[in-house]
Amino acid sequence: MAWSIQAQFLQRGLNKDLPSDAFVKMMYLTDNDSIVTGFGFPDPVVKNRIVYAKQQPEGEITQDWKSLRVKYAEFYYNEIVMLTRDLVEVEYSTDAEFLSDTLRVYPLRIKGAVANGLKKIGYENEAIQMFEDFYWDDHFFPSQLVYVRTQEEAATDASTFALNYNNERAFKRSAKRFFKACDEVVQKIEAGAYFPKSKKNIKALADDYAAWCAQQ
Repeated sequence: MAWSIQAQFLQRGLNKDLPSDAFVKMMYLTDNDSIVTGFGFPDPVVKNRIVYAKQQPEGEITQDWKSLRVKYAEFYYNEIVMLTRDLVEVEYSTDAEFLSDTLRVYPLRIKGAVANGLKKIGYENEAIQMFEDFYWDDHFFPSQLVYVRTQEEAATDASTFALNYNNERAFKRSAKRFFKACDEVVQKIEAGAYFPKSKKNIKALADDYAAWCAQQ
């Protein structure tokens, strides 16, 4: 599976000709809540859109694609193949055995930040959603930010707040600002909890908020 598409994206807009093997099986949710299936990838130029084709492209290149805004999208792929594509050539397959990984993304509008666009869901519970940047074929490099919003505000384009995990001081400042109404969580933040950035700490922060503060 050849994923050498970086050269295609050096301009402000995508070239009309795109490599067919950049497209993976996917589904997305439209603005009117319709579910659409097809093939595509996150748009590396317009950060809140996806590249979409109704059918799996054939041949080396395709012009049969659109750049679309979505409410939600899932991409089905094989992460190991993607990461080792420069060493081992493997043909992309739509078989369930091959599609071992799923990237789930939402377009976010982030309060006080310029990083608006598609973010992956890192963890969620009944009270809060935690999003992260993601890696996709030399684009959308992950950062030390975690984007949070409560489920009450989890509508499309709802404002989202960024927790800064670049250092502990920045994290405490940003986290206390978002969770200021939850005394229990703020006390744990002050004591050094939930830092550094890790799946375990992100889950603990979200679950503590759900347990102590979601109904306040």
